[in-house]
Amino acid sequence: MAIVRVRPRLCLIVCAAPAASDVPDVVPAAQAQGWDVSVVTTPSAHALFDVHRVETQSGVPVRTGRVCADPGDTPVAHALLVAPATFTTLNKVAVGIADTLATRVLAEAIAAGRPVVAAPAVLPPLGAHPVYVQTLQRLRGWGVTVVELPDSGEDPHSFPWRSALRAVATHLTEPSRHG
Repeated sequence: MAIVRVRPRLCLIVCAAPAASDVPDVVPAAQAQGWDVSVVTTPSAHALFDVHRVETQSGVPVRTGRVCADPGDTPVAHALLVAPATFTTLNKVAVGIADTLATRVLAEAIAAGRPVVAAPAVLPPLGAHPVYVQTLQRLRGWGVTVVELPDSGEDPHSFPWRSALRAVATHLTEPSRHG
């Protein structure tokens, strides 16, 4: 009898920021690290990349929704990457608002102690907002890894995808905090 090895699943939560257009390139990069990938978008992010291409790459539907419906066929993830993570989405989750499928999946993962990496895409004036500063502190206190700067060698003016994927890769060998 052959042993079937199950690859860990990464849920990529995509918010509406310009870097969302990179998702079709990010999915194969995460797969090359050893992840099966599923994608959940905020309602505004769903139209910012080639959804069909990502569904073909991942083998699962890209999920979105404004109402907190049952996640249904969204596969349970071993780790989550929220990228690009917007001011609105991060602030919502930090205060317990789960009004979209994306914020619900993220809130449930944090509550369950699953590894979560957030790579914010926030304009500097909003990044200095006192509520946002508190949000990042709160998320870090809950165990969320926040990747704000690109690794050396990455274009400092581009979104830090490589840094975010590197942070997620550390969870391929680390167990989640709650099993």
